[in-house]
Amino acid sequence: MTLLTILQFIVNIILVLFLISILIIGGLLLFKDKRQKQHSVLRNYPLLARVRYFFEKIGPEMRQYFIFTRYKR
Repeated sequence: MTLLTILQFIVNIILVLFLISILIIGGLLLFKDKRQKQHSVLRNYPLLARVRYFFEKIGPEMRQYFIFTRYKR
């Protein structure tokens, strides 16, 4: 086996472990979202709800940035 083959094997193992960890974390978040009772949006549309709550969280900073640039001209 050459050095490049060994390096490719190591990189492939790292990528597979990374993808498996993403799938496990995503599965745990999905399970958590489906079991919770406070937010019906999270229960019914977990991925879209997480994106929505992310944009709600950064909304004030984004509004401040866009409004400031609009009035600065």
